[in-house]
Amino acid sequence: MKKAAILLLSLLVAVGAFIFSFEVPAQAASIKLSKKSVTLEVGETKKIKVKGTKEKVTWKSSDKTVAKVSKKGKITAKGEGTCEITAKVGSKTLTCKVTVKAKWYLDYDASVEVSGVTFPADSSWRLVEDSSEKGLGVSAVGYMTQNMQAVSFEVAVLPGADYELATSSEEGYRLLGESFANEIKEQTGCESPKVELITGDGVIYVRISGDGTVNYDGYEIPVGFISYFKLQDGKFILSMVMEMTGAVADSDALAFETCMCAKNNS
Repeated sequence: MKKAAILLLSLLVAVGAFIFSFEVPAQAASIKLSKKSVTLEVGETKKIKVKGTKEKVTWKSSDKTVAKVSKKGKITAKGEGTCEITAKVGSKTLTCKVTVKAKWYLDYDASVEVSGVTFPADSSWRLVEDSSEKGLGVSAVGYMTQNMQAVSFEVAVLPGADYELATSSEEGYRLLGESFANEIKEQTGCESPKVELITGDGVIYVRISGDGTVNYDGYEIPVGFISYFKLQDGKFILSMVMEMTGAVADSDALAFETCMCAKNNS
């Protein structure tokens, strides 16, 4: 089991070493919302826009106890539940479904630093891999939790042009996420890793999740993974959680909280 755990953590480090090269495609103009659905945690905000028109937009929430919306399309999650945010442009009404979930909070009593970035970590976790400048300038550490989750923290410095392109729009973030997801797909055999954008406290996080398999001594080991990354001060900052025996209840919260709390100290 220990060897299998180390294999998983090696895989987590390997998928971090990939080349950032992409172009933002041009999109045809039409009157539509930038998002048809949004999932937020209580307290999070998300701004949506009406594309393809310069006419006045009137925003409205179907339930302000779940989420409210400003005159400029900024959604604020207020309480658990679902509601609809509508944007009226002339005679046309556009709708965005909003789902609000309870906010997760995890406690940590230790921390680990990777290339000048401090990630929260639990002192009960066992360090099983410590990789510095592995692959294409990627630094990473891997831990095994008490319930056998493999957790990886990674940091990579992006070339200036790629960083500017990725942070210039949500499409840039998504394309970078899809590039990373393709690497995960090749490493794990995952057919269709899911890429989502989440905004919290004004920061854009990219969430990638899926299921695949890892070959170990001739055996196909099923794995599930979930990762979050953000771009900060020219760096790609990622946390990933992988399980060998299916989903663990707190995997999503664990991956998100560690990425969200990661601080760039350099």
